[in-house]
Amino acid sequence: ANLNVGGMTHFVITKAFLATSATFAGLSLFGYTTKRDLGPIGTFAIMGLWGAFIIGMLFMVLPLIFPNVAFFQVGGPMQIIISGAFALFSAILIAWNTQSLKETYFALGGDQRGMAVATNIGALNFFIYFVNIFQ
Repeated sequence: ANLNVGGMTHFVITKAFLATSATFAGLSLFGYTTKRDLGPIGTFAIMGLWGAFIIGMLFMVLPLIFPNVAFFQVGGPMQIIISGAFALFSAILIAWNTQSLKETYFALGGDQRGMAVATNIGALNFFIYFVNIFQ
């Protein structure tokens, strides 16, 4: 049984998932163990992620306006740049969010309700970052 999704076999999808998982684990470990404050780079990455999102939305409209310009076409160089920007900024945010979550746990000092909320928000953020890198 050869699973074929969008021209990719299950082997390629499995390799991509494992590479993404290893990247996620390494960045999370870095964010947890580093002594450097990742707050400023986290803020930069959030703004960069929003910028990539806005540019991505713009490049969904531009092919409709300029149908004969190759630069704006689907699968063109700008689509690869936008995907790379999403992956890079999401990778930075994994390390930043891990450090932020660790500091939040220490600051809450046993407050079960606060820790439950922080855990849920952190899990949602990590899921979004993982999907951004996996794509």
